[in-house]
Amino acid sequence: MRLLGGCAVLALAACSGCDEENAPRRIEPPSKHSSAAPSAAPSARAARDGGVPELPLRRGVRRAMKLAPLRVHDPGVAIGKGRIGVLTDDALVVHDATKLDEVARVPLHEPIDLVVTADGGLLAFDRLRTKWLMPQDTKPRAFPPAIIFPLSSVFVDRSTPNHFGVVARGGKNFYEYALEPSPINLLLSYATVSLDRYDGRLFVSLRDGSYLYSTETGFLRFFGAETKEEVSAGVSVPADAFRLLPASRVDTLWFLTAENAVLYRLVAGKLWKLRTVPLSAMALDADTDGIYLAVLELAQPDNASWSMTLEVFDANGVRHVHEVFSISESLDAETWVRALERNRRLAVRDGETPLVAVGGPDELNVFRADSGARVGTVPKAPTGTRKTQ
Repeated sequence: MRLLGGCAVLALAACSGCDEENAPRRIEPPSKHSSAAPSAAPSARAARDGGVPELPLRRGVRRAMKLAPLRVHDPGVAIGKGRIGVLTDDALVVHDATKLDEVARVPLHEPIDLVVTADGGLLAFDRLRTKWLMPQDTKPRAFPPAIIFPLSSVFVDRSTPNHFGVVARGGKNFYEYALEPSPINLLLSYATVSLDRYDGRLFVSLRDGSYLYSTETGFLRFFGAETKEEVSAGVSVPADAFRLLPASRVDTLWFLTAENAVLYRLVAGKLWKLRTVPLSAMALDADTDGIYLAVLELAQPDNASWSMTLEVFDANGVRHVHEVFSISESLDAETWVRALERNRRLAVRDGETPLVAVGGPDELNVFRADSGARVGTVPKAPTGTRKTQ
């Protein structure tokens, strides 16, 4: 996934750069003449079986493998109208949001992205098709594929259910699409918006259907392909923000930094700071819907095991959820990254029963966003999760 390539390089660099003191200790299998019992520790068994042992990493390795916040939301889990969608390696698996029963399974060929449309439907992209599962349907509407390059992001039109746009990381154009029949085996962009002066850092789809992106001197805002308007950032806007997210009103938005979530109001072409919400650990990923902001945080100490924390706040900065997830450490880069992100995708949805979900293909944890009460898990209650108040 998005973390995998970069973290693998970090891991190799970390291990090659460690001195003898910080190098991970090698596990030797038991001697034939050992008087130990036949059963061995899980990590040793994994090593003998050809698997990768899960071990506590030494300080030098752990320090070199530290991650930065994700500038692009990692797809994999989405909460639509009464549904929770999960991307697996070859399908979109859809669960009922109340009992978490599986209600639909949509085959996919090399899944790319998953988003929620303005009407609460689930829109999945793969290499061959674009599939739109509307609320209450069990079979999707199929369309040709859209052009989505690696490191591109899909932004739904929050006012028109069948419209979405695509922008590449650092790209200079925003391509707008409509879910409708195409004369060729490819969705055709109906409009292209030139992202003048875009610095490649921040881009957001706001609740009124407009889009806002960062420049070296501030921000530009546009509706469709119309003329862009300047938005003054002011000195209070955090320069280290890694993500912009829509907030509870059409004129409010969240700026996410590694340590804080900062709420702003957009009035007369200027951003005005409303409040700052401190986070418990480094923000890794985030999602918003309605009044709720969900943040998945990663604690990365040098001398202790890492952990993830889910926090959910409302527009007033009041925290409603605080859930801690442990992480299995490994000497193998791919195993390490999978432990960090494969089953730690994030989604939140406001509504009559507000929900927040953290999970992936192997495990899904669902909580009430307004109270933190556990709704359930799929397929079973995880053993590495504990609730804290």
